[in-house]
Amino acid sequence: MGLELVSIDSQEEFLYLNRLISASGVAITESFWTSGNDLAHEGRYVWENNGHRFTAADFLPAGEGQPDDDSLEAGTPEDCVSLRKVFPGQPSPVIKDMWIMTDESCTDSELLYICREQL
Repeated sequence: MGLELVSIDSQEEFLYLNRLISASGVAITESFWTSGNDLAHEGRYVWENNGHRFTAADFLPAGEGQPDDDSLEAGTPEDCVSLRKVFPGQPSPVIKDMWIMTDESCTDSELLYICREQL
């Protein structure tokens, strides 16, 4: 048995992950990788570990305007799905009530991971 990045297939799983993260005592500024991505085709999201497809409407809940592929203009597409609570903003960061789904550059090495045991 090994570990794999988590998928979120229901609102119940999403809320459960939020409770686990909150109970862990991790700083609210931390973000976490999931197995979700749209690497194969822009805008067609899939959970890498189980192959289930999901859409932007399934971001449970999504950050405002998410997914946005925001860094595409800078030449680095945001194709991997993370859970984030604090979003950069001007003049100050936006802090959400819970960790929400957003897209990030897959090369961002500063994010933590949420894994589950493979069955």
